Amino acid sequence: MKYPITRNEFLYFIFDDFHHVMRFRVHLTEEINGELLNKAVQEAALRYPYFCLKVTRTGEDYRIEHNDLPVPVYEGTHGIAFGTDEANGHFMAVGYKDNYLVCDMYHNMSDGKGLTEWVKTVIYLYLNKVLDTELSADDIRIPGQDFLPGETDDPYENLELESASEPVLPDKSPEVFVPDLRYAASKEKYNYLVRASVSDMMSFARMRDGSPVAVISYFIKEMYRKLYPECAGKTLLCGIPHSFRDLCGGENNYHHESMILNLYFDDRYEKMDVDKQLTCIRGSIILQSSPDHIRHKLYGRAMDAKALDDMPTIEERRKANKGYLSEMRDHNESAAVSYVGQVKWGAIEPYMKDIAIESAVISSSVLTGIIPLNGWFYITMKLKQTSENYADTLVGLFNENGITAQRVYDFAEELSTVHMP
Repeated sequence: MKYPITRNEFLYFIFDDFHHVMRFRVHLTEEINGELLNKAVQEAALRYPYFCLKVTRTGEDYRIEHNDLPVPVYEGTHGIAFGTDEANGHFMAVGYKDNYLVCDMYHNMSDGKGLTEWVKTVIYLYLNKVLDTELSADDIRIPGQDFLPGETDDPYENLELESASEPVLPDKSPEVFVPDLRYAASKEKYNYLVRASVSDMMSFARMRDGSPVAVISYFIKEMYRKLYPECAGKTLLCGIPHSFRDLCGGENNYHHESMILNLYFDDRYEKMDVDKQLTCIRGSIILQSSPDHIRHKLYGRAMDAKALDDMPTIEERRKANKGYLSEMRDHNESAAVSYVGQVKWGAIEPYMKDIAIESAVISSSVLTGIIPLNGWFYITMKLKQTSENYADTLVGLFNENGITAQRVYDFAEELSTVHMP
């Protein structure tokens, strides 16, 4: 059976203040030539036709179609509204300012892993033009290549879901400590960028039963305990986006396929040493990412998507989808930790100074995006408040535990929101 999950999440996930956009901001070593960048972007689009989309309305239905107009490339980093004439109907865009490159994409078109491949191709083709050479294409997807196995498959085409599937872990909704409201009245968002040594982090993890996402989740928890003594005795909730690729579509699939794994840090954690805490974190991640648990979650999403398809009008589908998402909106997280995973940058890496993952929506008090580059884990901390304390405290905790870390300053402007046509 083919499930309409991907289509309906693309069409109806956006509402009001929830503009589901992600951005990679890359700091290159040299100032960017806009004309050559535009040529590189249009050439890169030939390798990723599945990212070249537009939405048209026919009666009471939306159609997602191929978009053969140029991908928008603009000077500046302010962002443009997706799906509009300014964006040529596209749901992605590329901006530049000085030596900063920003690549924006609608999150339900792909996830951080899929966006990373697009960014790599754009930078590779741009560098070839600006350097007037041909860098090694190892680990880079380039135009003219065949798609990788499973790259463009519908991840739900052959997925078998059963209503009898049960969650491996029960859903819990304890009261959690949240220092500020997830959707505060202020529309401003603030970015803070930290980087930590990959070798130090992996040494810390290997000495214990850890992984990068487990270690960073642990230190985010410790950051809260240090910043907010009043949270003693209260539960902290850390949400971790986890890819479905092992179950849906395969490793090369580009779709946005993820669920949130919940780590509840309560008093039981505080009674353990760091080794046992990391073992518990990793064990919880393994249990929640088991195929049975994922199938249970996917079944609910499939039923929601089917219910949307059965509704006669677009307005009803939009209204219903707000209800489906209300649980996520109202279930405040203390923090979220999103890790793109290992990235093979290939020959373009020496031309990149630093990188940040940004988002147009804050799904928790501290939304954290992690990506490796040049021997560092770059950790973007996005907040709805101006506070140097979060980043400074995290850096201090890393350094106290033998993980070399430092702040990275100088951020580009905020990206704009995304709109459906």
